[in-house]
Amino acid sequence: LEDDAYGELRYEGEAVPSLRQWDEDGRVLHVGSMSKILSPAIRVGWIHAPAILSQQLNRIRSDGGANPLVKATVAAFWDKVDIQERLQMLRSGYRERRDALLSALDEHLSGACTYTRPEGGYFVWVTFSEGFSCSRLMPHFVRAGVNPLPGTIFYPDGRGEEHLRLSFSYPSVQELAVGVERMADVLRKN
Repeated sequence: LEDDAYGELRYEGEAVPSLRQWDEDGRVLHVGSMSKILSPAIRVGWIHAPAILSQQLNRIRSDGGANPLVKATVAAFWDKVDIQERLQMLRSGYRERRDALLSALDEHLSGACTYTRPEGGYFVWVTFSEGFSCSRLMPHFVRAGVNPLPGTIFYPDGRGEEHLRLSFSYPSVQELAVGVERMADVLRKN
C-alpha cells in the first residue's frame, strides 16, 4: 500500500517515483487524498490498483459509499478547476510558508536544534539535543499559543522526547514567525 497523500504537493527537488513503476506483479495499491488538494474536510480519495484488485475492493467496500453531496462537490471541482493551476498555487503557498518557518528557526533556534528542509508536504521535523523533553515542555508551548506535535507520538516504544513536528500548512507567514519566537522564549525560560 503506497500512501501518497502529499505526493502532489512537492515544491522542490526531484519527484519521488511511485512504487507502481516497479510493480510487475500488480500488487501495489497507490492511494491519494482530496483532503490535501481541495479541503481538509473533504475525506475523499482514490486508489490506483490493477483491475482485478479494483473489482475486489469495490465488492468489499464497507463505507456504504461516500456522502453524495461530497462526491458531487469533488466532481464539480474536477470539472471546473484547472488542477495543475491549483497545484501550482498550493505548492507556491506551502513553499513560502516552509521558507518562513525555516527562516524563523534559523533566527530564533539556531544552535538549539537541527531540522529537516522538506521538499514537499506540510511538516518540519525538529530535533533537539539529548535531555530535551517534549513531554515536559508541551504544556508551556500550549500556554504560549504554540501547539507542535511531540515526537513521542511517532514512535511506538515511547522514544522521541527530543523531537517535535511543526506544521506550516495552516498558519500565515507572520504566525509562523511568532510561533517560533514563542517557542524560543519557552525554551529560554524552562
